[in-house]
This record gives sequence, structure tokens and C-alpha cells, in this order.
Amino acid sequence: MAFVTRPVLLVAVLWVASGCAHLPGRAPEAARATAGRTERRELEVEGRRRSYLVHWPASRLGAAPLPLILMLHWHGGTARRMMRRSGLNAVADREGWMAVYPEGTSWGGTPWRSWNAGSCCGYAVQRRVDDVRFLDALISDLERTQAIDPARVFFAGASNGGMMAYRAGCELTDRIAAIGVVAGAMAAPSCAPSRALPVFILHGTADRFILYEGGRSPRGGGRVDLSVAKTARFWAAHNGCAPSVHTQREGLMTLSRFEGCRDDSEVSVMTIEGGAHAWPRGQARFSVETLWTFFARHRRKDS
Repeated sequence: MAFVTRPVLLVAVLWVASGCAHLPGRAPEAARATAGRTERRELEVEGRRRSYLVHWPASRLGAAPLPLILMLHWHGGTARRMMRRSGLNAVADREGWMAVYPEGTSWGGTPWRSWNAGSCCGYAVQRRVDDVRFLDALISDLERTQAIDPARVFFAGASNGGMMAYRAGCELTDRIAAIGVVAGAMAAPSCAPSRALPVFILHGTADRFILYEGGRSPRGGGRVDLSVAKTARFWAAHNGCAPSVHTQREGLMTLSRFEGCRDDSEVSVMTIEGGAHAWPRGQARFSVETLWTFFARHRRKDS
């Protein structure tokens, strides 16, 4: 499942809970911050050498503890392409957060890397790669070797990476504070989170790979996806949220937020009317700023 990069129309201004998105066309302060450093590292899991990129923020080099965002690439992507596409490093530099970009697996070193999110995708599913174990081991390694705040570990991902973020939310709930999913679907064989978990969902209504309304994926080999609405309701029910939903619309975008949830959790759904299966190209700062604003409100309650 390739993750295409067609531009997505976005409104000029959208307020998101306690903060607002940056206007397109002008670099935010994050983009002008002094850059930190990025390094490729490896970790052996299940006899495989797994790699990832880690970005230390310039504003907090040597300081402790750092919130951590793990950003997962799409099927066919790489850690480096996800780093460049997302624009996360600029926000991490400004806010003093650590950004890590794990890398999936592929056939014979080809660039079509994927994650085993359950029913998707590619090599990782066919070879039954235990990516949950890899991500769990990666968090442990980062906590052991870096100054990481264990109460503020977050997963975000796009497409197949978003599916993997959902699976992490289902199976690694005790290790993470919240998840954010762009154009993904829940593909795990089962989901029984061990506690309330804040969830942010961004999805376009014209997505032709992972349908907004759910159903059989046009390119998923017979895979059937939950709709965005059913996915949001699953997490809202699990989090014990109030039945009412606060909805805010601005232009082509609608933010729906389940509130009154257990343990100060929440479920937020941002819908892009006419949006395709794409990371909002040219507006990546918007998406990452929105994700960061969501994550910054939360920490793991049992820490």
C-alpha cells in the first residue's frame, strides 16, 4: 500500500483545543529553531538487525527527561523519508522533544518497507515479523540509554504506520501516553487496551486506499477496514467518554472531540473533506503541530 503525496486542501486557520495551527506559506518558529542532530542506530530483535533514526533536539541536548515521539512510516516508505515528510524535527527542536523514526522490514533490502499491523502490510505480515516486540524493545533501549520521560512516550504514524500505531495502542498501552494516526485503519487481530488511551485520528473523506467509511480496501487484498466513525466509537467506549461529541468546523476540516473520558483521556477525529490518502504535502507543519498539540496535553497516568 503506497502512501501517495498529492496535495491536500487545508483551511488557513483551524483552532485545535488549546492551540491553533500555523498559517500555510510561512515557516513557524519551529522551522527557524537551531537544528539538533540526527543519527542512525541499530537494535537486534528476534535475530534481526533493526534500524531507526533518532533526533536529539538542539534546545535540550544533555538535559533530562525528554518526551519521545516515535513516528512510523507508510508501506513503501523509510525512516528517512518519514522524517523529511513529517516535518517533526523542527517541532522537536523547538519544544525540546526527542523524535525517533523506526524502520520496517522488506524483501531483500528493497525500499518497500512495511509493518506487521495485523492484516496489513507486505513483507512484515507475510513473514510474521513481530513489530510489537521490536517497538517494545526500542522503547526499553531508549529509556535505558537516553534521558527519556517514560510517562510521555507517544506513537504516530501514516497509512501502514498509522495501523501500527493503533496496534501499539492495543498491545503496548502500558508503555505509551497517546497515539496519533494519519490515514490509517485498525488492522490488529484484536484490541484490548489495558487502560484509557488518548487517540487522535486524521483522515480524508476521499481516501481511496483506506476508505473513510470503511469496508473492503480497494488495494488491501480483501482486507476489510473499520470506518473512521466506528474506530472513534471503539476508543471512546473503551475510554469511557461521554456520549456527546463536541464538533467544530472550519472550511474543509471538521474536528470532532469525545470528552468527559476516563483518566483525562480523549478521542479526537479531524476529517478533511475531499482529502486523499496522503500526508498533507506542503502543510506538514500543520499536521505535526496538531499532533504535537494533542500529545502535549497528555501523559501516562500510571507513571
